[in-house]
Amino acid sequence: MRSLQLLLAFLLIIFPLKAISQISVSDDITQNTTWSTADSPVTVSESITVLSGVTLTIEPGVTVHMGSGSSLFIEGGLVAAGTGTDRITFTSAEATPSPGDWGSIEFSNTGSAGSVIDHVVVEYGAGGNRTGMIFYTTGAFSVNISNSTFRNSAVHGINLRASSPVITDSEFTQNNGYGIFTDLSLNFTVQNSSVSNNSVGGIRVPINSEATISDNVIELNPVGILIDNGGRPAITNNQIIDNEVGIRIVEVGATKPLISDNTISGNSEFGAENLGSQILDTRFNFWGSALGPTVNTNPSGDGDRITENNVEYTPWRFGAADLPVTEVSSNINEDTTWEENNVYLITSDITVGTGSTLTIEPGTVVKFASGRSLNVAGQMIANGTEQQLIFFTSDRDDAIGGDSNGDGDATIPAPNNWQRINIIGTGSEISHAVIRYGGSTTSTGVLNAEASVSLSDIIVSNNFRNGIYSDVDQTGWSNVRTIDNSVYGIYIFESALNMIGGETGLNGSDGLFIRSAQNEKEIVLDGFSSIDNSGNGIRIQSLSNRQGTRISSMTNSLISGNSGNGLLLEFSAIGEQLFSGNIIQNNSGQGISLEHGMEPEEVVFEENVFQNNGQTGVRSDAATFIDNVFEGNRFGIGAWRSLGHVYTDGNGVDGNTFSGNTYPGVIALYAESLRGTLSATVPESFDNPVYILASSGTGNSSSHVLVIEAGVTIKTAPELVSATTSLRLDGQLIAEGTEENPIVFTSLYDHEFGGDVSRVDDNSSPARGNWGGLRLHRGGGAESVLSHVYFRYARTGLALGDVQFGNPPGVVYANTFEDIWVDNNSLNGLEIREAAVTMERLRATENSRSGVELSDGNSNNGFVARAIIRNSEILNNGGTNNSYAGLLATSTADGAAFTEISNTTISGNSKGVKMDSPSLPVTLLGNLIESSVTQGVEINSPLGSVDVAYIGNTVSNNGQSGILSTEARFIDNVFEGNRFGIGAWRSLGHVYTDGNGVDGNTFSGNTYPGVIALYAESLRGTLSATVPESFDNPVYILASSGTGNSSSHVLVIEAGVTIKTAPELVSATTSLRLDGQLIAEGTEENPIVFTSLYDHEFGGDVSRVDDNSSPARGNWGGLRLHRGGGAESVLSHVYFRYARTGLALGDVQFGNPPGVVYANTFEDIWVDNNSLNGLEIREAAVTMERLRATENSRSGVELSDGNSNNGFVARAIIRNSEILNNGGTNNSYAGLLATSTADGAAFTEISNTTISGNS
Repeated sequence: MRSLQLLLAFLLIIFPLKAISQISVSDDITQNTTWSTADSPVTVSESITVLSGVTLTIEPGVTVHMGSGSSLFIEGGLVAAGTGTDRITFTSAEATPSPGDWGSIEFSNTGSAGSVIDHVVVEYGAGGNRTGMIFYTTGAFSVNISNSTFRNSAVHGINLRASSPVITDSEFTQNNGYGIFTDLSLNFTVQNSSVSNNSVGGIRVPINSEATISDNVIELNPVGILIDNGGRPAITNNQIIDNEVGIRIVEVGATKPLISDNTISGNSEFGAENLGSQILDTRFNFWGSALGPTVNTNPSGDGDRITENNVEYTPWRFGAADLPVTEVSSNINEDTTWEENNVYLITSDITVGTGSTLTIEPGTVVKFASGRSLNVAGQMIANGTEQQLIFFTSDRDDAIGGDSNGDGDATIPAPNNWQRINIIGTGSEISHAVIRYGGSTTSTGVLNAEASVSLSDIIVSNNFRNGIYSDVDQTGWSNVRTIDNSVYGIYIFESALNMIGGETGLNGSDGLFIRSAQNEKEIVLDGFSSIDNSGNGIRIQSLSNRQGTRISSMTNSLISGNSGNGLLLEFSAIGEQLFSGNIIQNNSGQGISLEHGMEPEEVVFEENVFQNNGQTGVRSDAATFIDNVFEGNRFGIGAWRSLGHVYTDGNGVDGNTFSGNTYPGVIALYAESLRGTLSATVPESFDNPVYILASSGTGNSSSHVLVIEAGVTIKTAPELVSATTSLRLDGQLIAEGTEENPIVFTSLYDHEFGGDVSRVDDNSSPARGNWGGLRLHRGGGAESVLSHVYFRYARTGLALGDVQFGNPPGVVYANTFEDIWVDNNSLNGLEIREAAVTMERLRATENSRSGVELSDGNSNNGFVARAIIRNSEILNNGGTNNSYAGLLATSTADGAAFTEISNTTISGNSKGVKMDSPSLPVTLLGNLIESSVTQGVEINSPLGSVDVAYIGNTVSNNGQSGILSTEARFIDNVFEGNRFGIGAWRSLGHVYTDGNGVDGNTFSGNTYPGVIALYAESLRGTLSATVPESFDNPVYILASSGTGNSSSHVLVIEAGVTIKTAPELVSATTSLRLDGQLIAEGTEENPIVFTSLYDHEFGGDVSRVDDNSSPARGNWGGLRLHRGGGAESVLSHVYFRYARTGLALGDVQFGNPPGVVYANTFEDIWVDNNSLNGLEIREAAVTMERLRATENSRSGVELSDGNSNNGFVARAIIRNSEILNNGGTNNSYAGLLATSTADGAAFTEISNTTISGNS
């Protein structure tokens, strides 16, 4: 016997009891099988399958030991129906079990097969590739689960996958994933179960699932219930407690989840966490406190926390029995007490009469029927305690005091359910109270104080319009909180306020709104908070006749997260202001925006923190800044209106610090009523005195004087202000820089001046047009002083005079502007409109349009815009656009003129100087005008040569004429390396000698030497045979063709003048057309000649030095006298050579013209070697005396009709002429040809003429 006992003991040591099996199974189950208690424990040593059509039955009390990695695959049926006393257990076969020792019980049968899971314990599984100890494959039948426990899984307790079983009365605990997991199931149910202590979460509800989760205890999980995108479960009557997050939803879908009648309590992070933007409805739940959840919009709530702005929670469950209700419908005319733990329901407007006191005990609830108010003409003493608050609320507010109106959940509370509490008599006290769901008018409050009232530790929240209104002085308020009212939290109307603590938050407009008084009123705030309001944190609104209210002291306060400004303090005219020890942060606009009329030492910002505000930390009139911190704002400090900030304390120490502001090391400058001094003294930590222009537009009025100190740089960029809007100053500007310390207006990205103050992440380079420019507008700035001021990278750098257009008076600037630099601007460098100004040492460089544009702005006042430019540099403006120039005076209105340009370098511009119609005398003296793309100078003056003078200029290397001008005087100029030295156009009549008759002009190296360029535009006056003394012959080169003048013009060409051109100068197919009268009277010795540039027989060789071309027929278009304007023309001894048609008379553009009868006989005309006809006469009558028509490719003379309907016959008389060698061998042509078109054409007389060698 003893030997048997020893053997048994040995076996127990070697083989523990758990490992001793009655049966061991390793083969699939192919027929119906039962595991009985006699077989228990059953060891499954390998994964086995219950085949389809086969049922495995496990009797109550059986334990199944699952071998390492083994799983039970159910393709048939599994009946595991234990009892309350004899449960079936699936567990690990290991002596020391661990999660994941075995795999899963996996259902894959798509039909029911009679499977049952009831009173089962499943533990230590999920070690295979399935993530639940029970796993339903996709499409598997939903085998229900009841009275079972799932614990110690390596992953999830169970994984439903796409199946939707009903799970009741079960426990899921201490699993390393979710207790119940599914990623596809749409309709599963969990009831009367416990889900606790799981490592990832309790229950996961997948996308679009309509799961039912009710009457469960879900506790001690990281997340009690996770609802994925669009999940819409019904979650009711659960205890969701002591999780980190009770319910978390990723995104609310179109159909919202039903979450009601749950106790959601003790969850450490959130009771309800909504990760999306759509509203999650969680009404009618208990949050662990009768005061509701903790959220900013429920300031008295101390239950579980919910996320802000995306969880609807009102009403919530009270969590206690309903309090008894007493209806109140009559006025109170004697001392009355309302007792604790009661609801007093006001059903009519009632009044506490004068001399009477209503006492409300702590823990009392006062509810109001719809539209009702409480008027306190006597006194109301409503002093609650921290533990027992007094509530003034709607009769629909079941969350406090219970269902007082007896309608269940049929109505819910909302702002404007009732009206207000009117405090009319003095002496009332309200403390530890909540006032909510009332409504006011625009000029009252739900707590409406028409008399002084003691307020402490009260919450006024969720009301329509204004929370608190007072129009009398209030002192001694403490810890007054106004939260989530639809307009203002507190409205103070023309009154004073002294308040300690308190908060305004989440209100629909301004947190604290103050209407300024006519007389002096002080606002004193200590320890106040204004947070997350939709408007400004604090606003003082002032009117022109009400500017007496100010914040005299604000200390130790927090102004944060407001959608407008932290403080918007409109103009206060009187009194000191102190801001000390405050935190002003995260406001969308300015931290503080302040307007005042005091000296800087009377407005002090001391030891404040200004952090992460959307614009400036502080924007103020002149103020003193001591030991403040500016961090993470767009700008640290802003200046506007009255300038003159001070940055040091009484000992001269600057203790202000700046870090992480978007634009580092700058003061923001706002263009509004700017006056005083923009100082070069800035905070000590700044590298340079730099201001950033943070707004543009009209910067001041005509009465203001703005002084800018030497060394100041003002920068801006399109990211700050509109690049198309300039800084406009209507007042006087005193900006006196020095050569060492200029004043600079430039792009934010221009690091050459003021250093790099752009955003840390911004590597932009400066570009033309980065900002609008500076504009001195009209007469308010007439006394302005500017010296050493630079304007760079703007649209127009500097604009003077009338810069807004209209019909302004002229502005005469009294002072000479010195050392101005306008550089790299996208339009003009300097723009002068309806103004007169003198510029000394101006630099206008690299501007896209003109360096200086001068224009008239009022055609009716007789004022001529004018400028004097001396000792200046005008370089590289206008690119290649001929519309612009280094100096441009336009032709609008009364005209505009640079009356003097002297000692100035004008180089590299599209045109050097261009004046379209200067109506005042013009002098260009001692200038260097060089390297223009086209003309060095182009002037079209209505004045005579006595009023336009070019004296002592060097004009070199310009792309066209050195000077193209209407009649003018040229004295002692040097023309070198231009295409043409001098050009003539419009009104002709240049003079080349001084008063003593001396011609001191010199010419060298010009492309076309010894010629005047002639431009075919409005030609009138005399084309003189007097040319510069150094020229060999009076030769003009036709530099443009087309219509040369109008029918009213008379052009005189003196004897001996030669006019040449070539295809390299003008189109060979376009003629010079004259619509007016031509008087061209040459002589036999000094004929007037129109010919090819390469025809050296007349006028000598004036072609390019490198050009050896010979003349050829068709080298130019010819001369055309068009229609009746030239009928009185006189031509004698005029030669036309090497053209297409040498001379054309009559209608030369075709159409249906009237006939032209030339009054005078044209004498000694020679048309020679032209590529078409020598002389062409169309719809005209003319007499030719001693005509020579020789060597023309077509006819010597072609005569034709041009209008078949007027009866006019084209005709010509040819006398004493020579018609030689025309037409070659072409029989279509003739020496004299009259064509058959229209009314016909006839040489009515041909007499004494030699006609020889023609076709």
